[in-house]
Amino acid sequence: MASIVPPRIRWAVDGLGLSSWHRVLEIGCGNGASCTPICERTGIGQYLGIDRSEKMIAAARHRNAAWMASGVAVFECIDAALLEISGTCFDRILAINVNLFWRQADATLERLYPLLAPEGQLHLVFEPPRAAQITDIAHACMHSLSLYGFRSFVQRREDRYWCVQAVHR
Repeated sequence: MASIVPPRIRWAVDGLGLSSWHRVLEIGCGNGASCTPICERTGIGQYLGIDRSEKMIAAARHRNAAWMASGVAVFECIDAALLEISGTCFDRILAINVNLFWRQADATLERLYPLLAPEGQLHLVFEPPRAAQITDIAHACMHSLSLYGFRSFVQRREDRYWCVQAVHR
C-alpha cells in the first residue's frame, strides 16, 4: 500500500526539476514523505534525508525501507548545521517548512553552500500559517542566502505554498 504524500510535498518535488542522475539532500525530512516522489524521478540518483529528530528518522527509515534496500535512499539523524560530507555534492537541496532559513540560518548556510554542485539549486518551501507572512519570509530567506554566495533567486507561489529557489554560484 502506497503512503499518502501531502499536496505541499508533491508541489515542492514537482518544482525541483529532477533528472534521473540528480543527487538530492533533504533537510528536515521528517517522516520521509518526500523520499518516494523524489526517488521515483531520480532513478539512478541518490537521496539523503536528514532530520534532528531520531523519532522522525526512524519513521522515515520504516516508510522508505525499499528505497534504502535498493541503495538509493539514506536517512541520518543530524542537525544540518553540523553536517559534514566529503566527496559528494548535491544537485538539489530541499527544505520544506524548515523555519531556521528565515530566522537564523548562518551556520547551516555556511555548511550547505559547499555541498551544492556548481549550478545546483537550493529550494526552500514554506506553507506559512498566514498568507500575509509569505513576503516577509521570502525577503528574510533571500537576504540570508545572498550573504552566503547564493544567486539567481526565483520565487514560486501557488495557493498556500511558496518556494524560493537559489542557485550555487
